[in-house]
Amino acid sequence: MGSTIFITGTGTGVGKTVLTALLTVHLRASGVRALAMKPYCSGSLDDSKLLEAANGGGLSLRQITPVFSAKPLAPLAALERSEAHDGLREAKRAIKVNRQECDVLIVEGIGGAAVPLAPSYSVGELIAEFADHQLIVGKNRLGIINEIILTNYYLEGLGKSGSTVVLMGEASTGLSVNSNADILKEVLKHSHLAEIPFLGMEVSKIEEIKGHQIKISKTLAQICNWVKFISAKRRSGNKLQLKAKTTDRRG
Repeated sequence: MGSTIFITGTGTGVGKTVLTALLTVHLRASGVRALAMKPYCSGSLDDSKLLEAANGGGLSLRQITPVFSAKPLAPLAALERSEAHDGLREAKRAIKVNRQECDVLIVEGIGGAAVPLAPSYSVGELIAEFADHQLIVGKNRLGIINEIILTNYYLEGLGKSGSTVVLMGEASTGLSVNSNADILKEVLKHSHLAEIPFLGMEVSKIEEIKGHQIKISKTLAQICNWVKFISAKRRSGNKLQLKAKTTDRRG
């Protein structure tokens, strides 16, 4: 079974799909059997189609996005309560199946980490249940410090600490852009942080993704190295804890 990396964000339209596609293409170009999926999608399947291309056709659209609503709304708003519960079961099933088919499964969440997927169950709880490691994506602009810290705090409350933070560049820059990364590094002491430069107003084609992947390959490699190290360390820690519990029982 492969590692499961979850990409969440500070909200909608912050660059989660672009980063998911970039990392998938980068890993596959490096010889890693990586696949990407977006269990929930609403309004349009364009994001899912981009991930389908990044996967090299390794998964069908249905496998990439098992829960789709034509309404551009959060899942709990777009679906009836019974549909939300059914959708959550289907999303979990798809994650379990897809991660058997690759070395690394990259799962993109919908909206932000606190978005409810079903009554009393959020994107963050899906991360806590399945992710070996999680990335928090946000736009590098005024106000992002608060949004990143709140998202990180929410995930820590669910037991998911040490998130990797990725700031996505914007066309217009301000005074805060030059200091956001340094402040976040100082505040989030146990997290890694990477910056992706502005890639254009709309990156929606696989050819564009592949071109940008080559240009920022060093940054993408650094993110992948962090994730690999953290995930391996976490799995090793879990094995040690399990061994200790077994020893205690025998004792």
